[in-house]
Formats: sequence, structure tokens, C-alpha cells
Amino acid sequence: VIGICDGFNNILRALGTNVIEDKTKSHDYYDKDYRHNVKIEQNSIIYDLIKKDNYLVNSIHRMVATKELVEPYAKITSYSDDGLVESFEVENKKFVVGIKWHPELMDDGVVDELFKIFIDKSDN
Repeated sequence: VIGICDGFNNILRALGTNVIEDKTKSHDYYDKDYRHNVKIEQNSIIYDLIKKDNYLVNSIHRMVATKELVEPYAKITSYSDDGLVESFEVENKKFVVGIKWHPELMDDGVVDELFKIFIDKSDN
């Protein structure tokens, strides 16, 4: 399963936790050119794709997840500079990845590689 944006939220809900409204609106920029930094954790699918410790992503969402909401349920694989969770993996499953940003709107090839890995894992 790959959960992008609302899919990220729904995976967390299925795991038994939730997301919260970002009342600061600090992550709600519907601008295809806007980017903010995320710190990518090594030893993760996202790091294997991006191959960087830091990465600029878009931010088009009103709901966010904190470490406290995610950590008991999934391995956090990236954070925004303000400490919000940007991606996670569920380790005891074949392939479950939640991504808060929209890689499909970015022109860097990461989404293509993500789907290739997903398809490879699904075939096994």
C-alpha cells in the first residue's frame, strides 16, 4: 500500500491512530512551486529512493501527524523542520508507506521509482 496525502491519513486511521488539523496552516500551500525541507531518516524506503538526508517537498494539506500519533504504530521515515511527520513505513507488512507530500506533482522521478519498488514488492 502506498498512501499519499489523504492515503497517509487513512493508513494511520486503519492502524488505530489519527491525524490532527494544522490550525497554523503552515503546511497548506496549494502552489506547485512551493517547497519546504524534510529530514529523511536513513535505513528507510524513502531514503533508498531519494538518497539524501534532506529533501524539498510540496505541502498541500490541512491535516498533520505528530511523532506521538505515529511512533507507536509505524516507523517514522521523515520529518518537516517543524517536527511533523512527513512519511512512515509499517515494518511488519510487505509494503506499507505513507507520504504526506505529493510526489506525483514533483518532476524529479521519485514517484516513478516509488511505484517500481511497490510493484516489485507486490510481485514477490
